[in-house]
Amino acid sequence: MPTWNLGEAVCKLVPMMAGTNVFVSTLSITAIALDRFHLIVHPTDKDPLLIKSCMALVVGGIWMLAVLLAAPLLVFSITRAVEPVPGIRLYEACVENPDLSVVRAAYSVVSALLQYPAAQFSVMQ
Repeated sequence: MPTWNLGEAVCKLVPMMAGTNVFVSTLSITAIALDRFHLIVHPTDKDPLLIKSCMALVVGGIWMLAVLLAAPLLVFSITRAVEPVPGIRLYEACVENPDLSVVRAAYSVVSALLQYPAAQFSVMQ
């Protein structure tokens, strides 16, 4: 779309929901790896994660943690008027706030540092 017609709230929610999906994927793969690790190391023990109530707590916890980790993305996107000439407004665009570029870079680094070990653990198992 050449113009953003969905408003400020949706402009903020779209990156946050995309980030939530990434975190849910990473955390889910890590939970699967931990479950498989437990099954291999302790094959005769009853797996506590296979109890339905525990599974619901794990899945709920994964989603809550993912939303919490993605919540900072709410502040990075804004709608801006595109004005090639001052006073002539062409359209609205959903863009990253350039005033927060340093904070956004720091968030990206922290996010990568949180996800990389989890992904590596999943691959090693």
